[in-house]
Amino acid sequence: MFRLLSAALLFISLAGCASGPIKFEEPAESLTVPQIRQAIASHEESPWEHNGERVLWGGTVLSVTNLPEVTQIEVIAYPLDRRQRPMTGRDAQGRFVAYFEGFVEPLNFPDGRAVTLSGTIMDPVSGSIGAASYQYPAIEVIDSHVWSPEELNARSGVTFGIGINLSN
Repeated sequence: MFRLLSAALLFISLAGCASGPIKFEEPAESLTVPQIRQAIASHEESPWEHNGERVLWGGTVLSVTNLPEVTQIEVIAYPLDRRQRPMTGRDAQGRFVAYFEGFVEPLNFPDGRAVTLSGTIMDPVSGSIGAASYQYPAIEVIDSHVWSPEELNARSGVTFGIGINLSN
């Protein structure tokens, strides 16, 4: 009986510790896109204190631009849930750009698709949104995950509750 109870508790505890698709040997910094945007606004000089720190950010792909040696992906940032999924139902946190080494097939990162990216913070990138100037936080991508609609809408397989279920 003790073994059965122990196994059940182990299963429940492991099921409760949901993790995302991007694994870390050491935890990423908890810096968010808004925090880095604030740091950019308060520091006019480069390099600055956060360069090289590893972060985990996510959002929705806005564009993919292949440059001679890197690919730049512009992302509208959203907070991540405990499974590293962008919570696109929340308010956007601003924009950032992510750089991949070499060529990335744009069809693998379609416009509007949710992504989670792990990378190291780089110097900000100057750009514009319409006629407005914009300083983009930037990361050099180490790992990435493009979310399918099914993954974004998936619920945990474990639920707890007390009640009656009546089905036809």
